[in-house]
Amino acid sequence: FCSQRMVKEYEKRFYQPIANRMKTLFADGAVEAKALALQYQRLRSLWKTIRIELPVKDLPGPFRVGDTFNVTSVVHLGEIRPEEVVVQIYYGPVKGMDAMPTGQKEVMSVQQDLGNGKFLYTCTVTCRHAGRYGFTARMVPMGDDRLRFTPGFITWAQETG
Repeated sequence: FCSQRMVKEYEKRFYQPIANRMKTLFADGAVEAKALALQYQRLRSLWKTIRIELPVKDLPGPFRVGDTFNVTSVVHLGEIRPEEVVVQIYYGPVKGMDAMPTGQKEVMSVQQDLGNGKFLYTCTVTCRHAGRYGFTARMVPMGDDRLRFTPGFITWAQETG
């Protein structure tokens, strides 16, 4: 292990990809960078209006390995379009009242447009473990890493009312 190899690896893993990304962003008069900036501003102004209702599964469980169940959730997007977000089910076997040691995620898809910016999302979960399953839903923006990992751009399901 030497510092020369370490610097070379750092350049390959971090500096080169960011340099390539910068070239892409600023090509053609920075068209992509400008589009991303507009998308960021749009999402920043509208994100506070979105809401995900608690997801509902179609079978009660407990489940065996290989069993499947469907999960649906109503998502209130307002002016945001479904193609601008990724809605995911976050699930796993539960241990005790509030522990889910091996959570996994699956992308949910739009099943129905309910009107007025409200959509029914669905997903089929295949059980990898036996037992009781806990789950919730969350939403993040579609887009590059800056959008997906921006603080405040994640919304978790919550009770309505």
